[in-house]
Amino acid sequence: MFYILASRLQQEVSNVKKFTWNYSESGHGKGAPDGIGATCKRTADAVVATGGDIDNLESFVEAIQRRCSAITLFTIDDKAIQELTDGLQNETVNLKSFNGTLKIHQVKAEILRSPLESAPKAAKLIMKSLSCTCEDECQHFNLGVLEYKNKTKLNVDDIYTDSESENMDNSQNSTMETEDDGALAGPSSINQQNYTIGDYVLVKFLVRNTEYCYAAVINKIDTEEGELTVTFLKICDDKGHTFRVDENDVSDVPFDQVIKKLPNPDVALKGKRIFYYFNIPVPVFEK
Repeated sequence: MFYILASRLQQEVSNVKKFTWNYSESGHGKGAPDGIGATCKRTADAVVATGGDIDNLESFVEAIQRRCSAITLFTIDDKAIQELTDGLQNETVNLKSFNGTLKIHQVKAEILRSPLESAPKAAKLIMKSLSCTCEDECQHFNLGVLEYKNKTKLNVDDIYTDSESENMDNSQNSTMETEDDGALAGPSSINQQNYTIGDYVLVKFLVRNTEYCYAAVINKIDTEEGELTVTFLKICDDKGHTFRVDENDVSDVPFDQVIKKLPNPDVALKGKRIFYYFNIPVPVFEK
């Protein structure tokens, strides 16, 4: 389901950059389709009961469209279904599972494009336990993030034209220098690969020879500066399991101050407040 959103929607809507999918709370995504399906079924039953004939898909669509002007039906033939099935089977290596699917009631997505038409594309899906209307990326009700990246390699012919062939030698030399530089990459570039926006982490701060540890959620990753922008969580019990987000407590944290990545917590709504419960105790030491 999530992979189809990330990889197929941009094929149907070529200019899509961002989209949001809100689940029905009671039907967990099936509320509206169930209601439309029931209306179509009752309408078809009424046609047959009054002497009409519905003996195939085409006559069913015609009967519904004539009587239910607010409903638009699209037919999907067996060939299209089989093509999609075959395509997904060939891409099983790209499929990812998400721990806590039943808790999700909103998916906010961003399609990342390269300036080059043939260059790789990527999609980021942010999972939320409740719907949030913020236009910009936020941490409200976050459960985690799924990122899909197209790792298709580019050919030189996709980028360089014949008129640029005389510069290829220089380009190859510069490429070799870049690879050498990459071998000397510092810890920031290495650590950055382990984190994504929406991850929960344990970070440390040294204040007057005392090391304090805090739980936080990642808002932004800055590879050039080698740091994360995080929102801190405030502990709510004496065992290190229950936390709440302090939305006013935001800070930039260097990669070397991140102790470890934490597992995704369970989300609970108590009254109007949201709490995050970790299955393992988080060893925080707050000031």
